[in-house]
Amino acid sequence: MNDRILPMTGVSAFADLVITIDASEAEEAARFFDQFDEFLAQDLNVAMEASLQFVEGQVAGRTPVGVTGNLQKSITHKIETPFPNMTGYVFSPLADYARVIEYGRTPGAKPPPVDAIQLWVTRKLQVPEESIEEVSRLIALAIGHRGFSPEWDVGPTGAKMFEEATEVSTPYVVQQFANAVDQAVRRFKV
Repeated sequence: MNDRILPMTGVSAFADLVITIDASEAEEAARFFDQFDEFLAQDLNVAMEASLQFVEGQVAGRTPVGVTGNLQKSITHKIETPFPNMTGYVFSPLADYARVIEYGRTPGAKPPPVDAIQLWVTRKLQVPEESIEEVSRLIALAIGHRGFSPEWDVGPTGAKMFEEATEVSTPYVVQQFANAVDQAVRRFKV
């Protein structure tokens, strides 16, 4: 029996090798997987929105109200890029102010704007109206010189509203995305 293997093909010289691929259902399978992508995209986008709303609430709830409440009211969110490379943000358009409240102000840093201090001076201190601008300027210079740590309100290292909200929200966010994938799989099986 001549059983010699041909060196280039790996096929026996006396055997027929037939490979048949029936791809007639490939289009249907592709449509099936496209449908799964649609389900997954919908469910993950819902999870992203729910997660961002939750984190936004956690940040806003930890944000000091201050004199005007503007920082707390400014906390918002947006989805920057949707499925498949999803990115969402919770932020404040008052980023510079939020950063100071989050972390405090280091000694020797640029002083805050005087007009930002004036409202606080007007509402919190009993200063004659003609002295408000000068008192505000002195407070701003002192904050720039000494730094700012809102110990009396939120602790010696700043509010940490974003940092703490991220920490407590992580399990919720992870669960939202796991549920979204499960939901897409369940819908796909139906």
